[in-house]
Amino acid sequence: MPDVTPGRKPGPTESFGPEARPGTRSIRRLDRMVLLVAIATSTVGLGIIFALLAELQDKFLFPIWGLGLITASSYITSFAAYVWLSVYADRGYVRMMLIGGALLGGVSMLWIGFASELWELIAARALVGFGEGLLVPAARRMALGWSDRPGRELASMFAAGGAGFVLGPVIGALLAEAFSLSTPFFAAAALSFAAIPFLSRMTVSSAAEQVTTGSIFSLLRHPLVATGVLLSATELFSIGVLEAVWARVLADLGASTTWIGVSFTVILVPIILLAPV
Repeated sequence: MPDVTPGRKPGPTESFGPEARPGTRSIRRLDRMVLLVAIATSTVGLGIIFALLAELQDKFLFPIWGLGLITASSYITSFAAYVWLSVYADRGYVRMMLIGGALLGGVSMLWIGFASELWELIAARALVGFGEGLLVPAARRMALGWSDRPGRELASMFAAGGAGFVLGPVIGALLAEAFSLSTPFFAAAALSFAAIPFLSRMTVSSAAEQVTTGSIFSLLRHPLVATGVLLSATELFSIGVLEAVWARVLADLGASTTWIGVSFTVILVPIILLAPV
């Protein structure tokens, strides 16, 4: 076993990461790009729903409280997946979680495109959240095994997800106005399915296959972790409120679908620009 004393450089026959092996650096760059694109693709679907909620309500004639249920369903299922399933990213199931997350994302977008009732929109949106709760933790686990600068890697993933989230409303609005209300969801489904072959071929480093035990709830005993959770909850609360009512309010004020999509982009751009910093 090599000496892994902090701060000590590896000896001539040792390596502490994939970068030390010839040819692995280029593989890591490709895998990193695949992960970033996959994360952006998953959040494009979320952004599309943002812009089209008012049109979906007008099409299916469901009450205002239906907007809240559609919005809340994905947050509930993503929270459940993060809490109960993210631990498996540390137990050797990274690739399975990546593929499963992309698959659920594609299926959910197809379901929304074919949906005809409120319960279908709620259930399909719940699948969106569950898929995100599988894909994102696994992607972050991969990134933590790639670099000695985890903050930069995680910020890049956050920025990629935010970029997809920002582009989603604009893409959804433009496609809906040019073709039909279902077209943006079919396009998002195609992107998710297209990512699966690339995710299945990814090189999973040994650092992402470590086996650990313990409950995620034990982390909440740490004051810094609890503080981070509360800060994230505060941010998501604000985003959830906006998602549920913003499109409806602007539509009632006479805004076009395209303008609604652009308005979401304007709101979220500062988050994307500041995340890497």
